[in-house]
Parts: sequence; structure tokens; C-alpha cells
Amino acid sequence: MKLSLRSAAEECPQKLAVIDGERHVDFSELSARMEHRFERNARPPANGREDPTPIEGHSTLETLEVLYARIETRGTVLMLHPRASASEHAALLALVRAHWSASRFAAASFPETCLALLTTSGSLRQAKLVALSYRAFMESAAAVTRALSVRASDRWLLSLSPAHIGGLSIVTRCLWARAAVVLPTGSGADDLLASLHEARVTLASLVPTQLERLLQTAARPPESLRAVLLGGAPARPTVLARARELGWPVRATYGLTEACSMVTLGPSDAESREEGDAGRPLPGIELRIVDGTIRVRGPTLMSGYLPPYPESLGEDGWFSTRDLGSFDEDGRLRVHGRADDAILTGGEKVQPIEVEAVLLEAPGVVQACVFGVEDPEWGERVAAALVTTTELDWEELDGLLERRLARFKHPRLVAIADSLAQTASGKIDRGRITRDQAPRLEPWPRAPAGRSRR
Repeated sequence: MKLSLRSAAEECPQKLAVIDGERHVDFSELSARMEHRFERNARPPANGREDPTPIEGHSTLETLEVLYARIETRGTVLMLHPRASASEHAALLALVRAHWSASRFAAASFPETCLALLTTSGSLRQAKLVALSYRAFMESAAAVTRALSVRASDRWLLSLSPAHIGGLSIVTRCLWARAAVVLPTGSGADDLLASLHEARVTLASLVPTQLERLLQTAARPPESLRAVLLGGAPARPTVLARARELGWPVRATYGLTEACSMVTLGPSDAESREEGDAGRPLPGIELRIVDGTIRVRGPTLMSGYLPPYPESLGEDGWFSTRDLGSFDEDGRLRVHGRADDAILTGGEKVQPIEVEAVLLEAPGVVQACVFGVEDPEWGERVAAALVTTTELDWEELDGLLERRLARFKHPRLVAIADSLAQTASGKIDRGRITRDQAPRLEPWPRAPAGRSRR
């Protein structure tokens, strides 16, 4: 199998390639549109060593044409998030201009041509790009195709921006498997739901926020849908329970930009999935835990960062993710949060994700972000920013925390917010929330007198 639109058009010209609303485009027509684009524009050198082509990652047919054209000529794309500001786009372009020509990815002697430069985890504030090779995308597509039994008859909803690794990987997986990309009519829950039903979607990749909004409609999935790959951030247990109740075929995943998206896939049987279960590694991917941190090895790993950072891959090829995790007795991965998010309070270590999971069980709490605030006595104190739908019963919430968590993990400070900032990939933006909400923090209400809480 080749990652080539021309090859796909030769092999299966009348096979459906893109569904764009009422318009259905087969591989023959899509290839012709790509060739017409070559005629209208100066064709780039077919050696993959020219400057990267900046592309705004809109989920449109025109964006796919440009992507396929660059893939066909083994070029490199710089993916720009459509929600980023002009100044953020300019900063990424300046970074590439400053470092690309001197990078090993652009050198003629470098064996692995770079397909894409993407920002890490959708973050628009970190001047750090991940270089992913053609081989990485092909190996990832092959592994996902094998694990999910992706076939040419599948229809995959492009519900994530191609500027994010989760979205771009949908495009390359579908080209690899000769499956169809479904372009959503919009980004809202009603738009996604309509696209799922009208296009008879079989596969979808969602972040928890998208799934929550779909479930708020109380709608059931179309009969055609055989898997919803959920990743990007932890999902609340109550959300997963609601998804099971409504029949949504959710499968947990764990992945990262540096490994070309997915590296694990959770079980298909919803009843057997336990909280925090991210599944087993994809074919060809190795995982191990070193000092509590997840490490990954395999052919889908990045070529490196731009600009160059200290070597991230060890001599034996293992990449340290900085995510904390463990394996259960069945060898399935459980993710416990980011190592650099840990709060150190009075000599104790607190993982925000653990506290957030308990807070989200409380009636009325719909979003939670836990972070540390500097304190002269304890080093840091645990703080929480909450989005609520009702007036909270603080005594009940205290009781929940008391039953579920050690006291040093209990939030000492709190801020009630209308919304919490998110990254471009739908994760809570812990750094920005800390900056925004720290000045608004107040003492946690109704703390029992005499309790020593850090």
C-alpha cells in the first residue's frame, strides 16, 4: 500500500474518497482536482527538501487537496491551527525560517523525508514543532488499520482539525486504507451528530469535550458507527457511563504528537472497560514504565524537534513522554497524568488529574482544573478552578473528598469560573488557567475547624 492519491486513483478510481455534505468525491475525481492544482501552481520539487508549505488546518476539501498534493511530491507541510491568531502564525513561520534550512530534516543526507511539522499537543504558545516523517505516518496508519480492521468501506469523520495530529492522522489513515474522509458540516454538537447520521460514519475520533457535548443531546449513535476513538485528555467516569448507556461504542486511546498520534487502543467491550484503562499497545509499538513515567519505542516516533532540543530519544530508541502511568495485571496501560503537573505540598506529591476526577463526581461540577500555588509554609498549596451549573453543597463536597482522597490532596483554595481555557486540541490549558484563576482564588468554603489541610 502506498501513501499516494495517484496510486489510490489507479487502484480504485470509483471508490469514495471524500464526503463533503451532499457531495461525494471518488478517488478519480479527487486525483484530477489535485492535478488541476498542480497546473494552476508551480509544481514544487519532488525531493521533499524545499521549505515547508504552511497550511491552515481547516476541515475542507481544498485543504485536503493541498495536503494530498504535498504528500504526492514528498513535500513537507507546516500545519497552522485555524483558531490561532495572525501573530501566532507569524511566530511559527519565523521559527521555521530561522531553523529549517539548517535542520537535519531538510538535509539531502537525511534518510527520512519530513511529511509534517506540528505544534506539540496543539499548544500555540510553545515555540516547539514536532517533525514527523513519511515513514512514521505510514507505520502509524498500518498499525491502526491492523488494530481496528480499517477497510476501504469505512467512513471516518474528520472531527479534529488537520492542524492537530489526531486530525492529520485521519487523513493519512484513510488514504492508506483507501477509506473515505467525512467532512463535518460544522464544529458544534448538532453539526457533528448530523454528519455522523447523514454520512453513515463508521469511525470517529473525539476528544472528551466533543463526546460530552454529543451526549448532552441525549442522542444515540447511528447504527453504522462501529468505534469512537476517545483521546487527547482523560474522560470523566460519568461521561463514559452515559456513553455506554446511550450505546456509543467508545474505545479509549493514548497517544501523543511525538508518536504520530495513537500508541494504545482500549477494548471494544464497553462493559469490560475500567476507569483509566487506555488499552494495549498497537502492533509494532513498545511501551514500558521507568520511574513511573511512560516510555514509547517504535517506528511511528518523531524524527525530532524544531528548533533542536536536547536529544529526546535514548540510544536504545525509547522516548520519555513525561506522562505518568502503570500497567494493570492484564498488561493494559493506565495513565495517571503529567509528571510536570505534580504539586509538591508539605513533602507530599499530588497529581492534579486524580483530584480533578473526584471533584467531577460532585453534583453541579462540570469542569475542574487543579494546580499548585506557591506557599511559604507548605511549598505549594492545592488549588482548584471549577465550572458549576448549580450552587455547590460544600459540606457534601468536603465529605466526598474526605472519603476518596488523603487530606493533603484536598484543595485548599478555589475559584468558580464561567469557563476554563483549553488548548487547540481540547485539553484543559493548565498553565493559562493557573495564570487566569490564581488572582481569583479564595479559601475553600466550610473547611472544618482544626483540620490541617495543605
